[in-house]
Amino acid sequence: MRGKIEETGDLPSFDFEFSFKGYGKHISDVPEKCTEFLRCVQGHLRQYNPALDFADKPVYTLYAEELVRDVSHVNFMATRLAKTELRTIKLTSEVETLKGQLDRQVEISMEMTEEAESARGRAKEAGNKLGMLRDQLERERNERDAEILLLKEENKKLKAAGLDVVQKTVQTTISKALSDAEEDNHLNSLINQVNYSLELYASLRADGIDVTEEKIEKLQADLKSLNEEFDSLDVEVAKPEDYLVIPVADRVPLDLPSFHLYFGEGTRTRPARETYLQLKSRDCSGRRKCPGRGRGSRCG
Repeated sequence: MRGKIEETGDLPSFDFEFSFKGYGKHISDVPEKCTEFLRCVQGHLRQYNPALDFADKPVYTLYAEELVRDVSHVNFMATRLAKTELRTIKLTSEVETLKGQLDRQVEISMEMTEEAESARGRAKEAGNKLGMLRDQLERERNERDAEILLLKEENKKLKAAGLDVVQKTVQTTISKALSDAEEDNHLNSLINQVNYSLELYASLRADGIDVTEEKIEKLQADLKSLNEEFDSLDVEVAKPEDYLVIPVADRVPLDLPSFHLYFGEGTRTRPARETYLQLKSRDCSGRRKCPGRGRGSRCG
């Protein structure tokens, strides 16, 4: 243990070195070490006078212990303050970093808000297009239903005609045409729905809205299946001779073009008068495409 006195301004200061190994004990629990430490603090290292040593007095010992506790507390508080300052500096740096990150997050949030508004506008426009396509599909469905209703009414009129041969022939033709028209109408409706859905998905993709490949592939597979089913239908086209009845001898053949078996544009069975005129001008192949129909829709 050694020390020296230094002058600092008007007040003297004393630096000293003091070693203590308590082996698990605090210095304040060892009176001898407290007294020795107090001597160092008082600067009695060089001018120590044994006659003035009060180490054997209880009051001095208590004073030394209290002083050691106070010094230890001051050292502890100084160390804690230094650590607190370091922690404050570190937290200040972290706060600055977090502030920068927060500003960036705010910018990203604003950009995402703008993108969401834009996507909402595109979705609204796509919804309007979908509504228009649904209205168009509904109008076409109503037209098909009206055609089917007309066929049913014509069938009822023929049933009430009372002509056995004519009734049987024409009724069979109309019933077959009615069945084919209903099936054709059903397939056309499904094909149109698939086409509209594919057009809608293409429009949505063009607008930047994500549409999964699975949906598009499923619709394309459905469209292929419907087209194959449509092509598998084999319906014969009515000919003028189908409406001619040859009764018993000496009777004039009965020509039935006046029945006007017309089932509307796009149906499979042609009207007798139209078929008769077309057969004079060209060779009919048995199938023709309907005007104004899309891919996958054909007549007869």
